[in-house]
Amino acid sequence: DSAGVEQFDTGDDKYMIRIPRMTGGTPAAASTIWAIRNLGTKKVRIRRIAIITSFSGTAAATTQSYEFRRFSGATPTGGTALVVIKKRNSATATTVTDARFGGVTQTALTVAGITFEASFHTCGQTRQNGEDNAHVIDFMSTQDGFELAVNEGLAIQIELVAVAGDSISGSIDWDEV
Repeated sequence: DSAGVEQFDTGDDKYMIRIPRMTGGTPAAASTIWAIRNLGTKKVRIRRIAIITSFSGTAAATTQSYEFRRFSGATPTGGTALVVIKKRNSATATTVTDARFGGVTQTALTVAGITFEASFHTCGQTRQNGEDNAHVIDFMSTQDGFELAVNEGLAIQIELVAVAGDSISGSIDWDEV
């Protein structure tokens, strides 16, 4: 403002990561298929989650649900590593030092020693061929972001046993403070 007081955060510590398209495979109900973990020294404040769910298999009278959960304890293992993207090349190294997904076939990650909180958001997808849905969770201000403290993480779990044709993809962006 005119007195030199910062009105908006213009810092460089802004990042994003993709949720690669995952389809197929048959992991069990309550399997974790994607996770990031804050193993650094700053808080992660999630700003936006944008997801596309779809189905392109044999139609069924069921609905898959993708649940977003914060967790603590151990770090998930297995799967394929993901790379965090800096929104500005001048940003410092991210505090999210572990990011992984179960691969394009939705293989479950190993979650021994992890404590999951209740789901804070669920995206449903009916199993009707060719159907897709967009889901956006937009935390409106810097102060309103969903926070991951040091040693906490964010995971996506499936509610039902996966079937060929279940699909999810998207991205998540955050600030580190």
